[in-house]
Amino acid sequence: MLKSGTNALHGSAYYYNRNEALAEPPVISQTGSDTVPKNKLRNQQEGFSAGGPIVKDKTFFFVTLEHQGFDIGNPTVVTEPSQAYQAAALDVLNNQAGSTGTMRRFRPVQFL
Repeated sequence: MLKSGTNALHGSAYYYNRNEALAEPPVISQTGSDTVPKNKLRNQQEGFSAGGPIVKDKTFFFVTLEHQGFDIGNPTVVTEPSQAYQAAALDVLNNQAGSTGTMRRFRPVQFL
């Protein structure tokens, strides 16, 4: 038979917050005159625990609760390789077959 618990009320609580207002700006916005807005990035986590006696030296309780809420915004800047880069990459991929000829040819992808 195991007996655990305490006759004193005890507990703890915590709160964690992350917000884009407290974060460093994106690296891409620091490399020129372009200004890239920060994406919405919010994470709030909180919780508590509590324990103590119901009947002294006989019955004890313990309760805990945690909650996490987060909101992640969509990226606002999209980088697409130039047509020249895409053509060079396809040329490299298509010429990788070598003498075996086992690699299939890649077809270009049309970006909308």
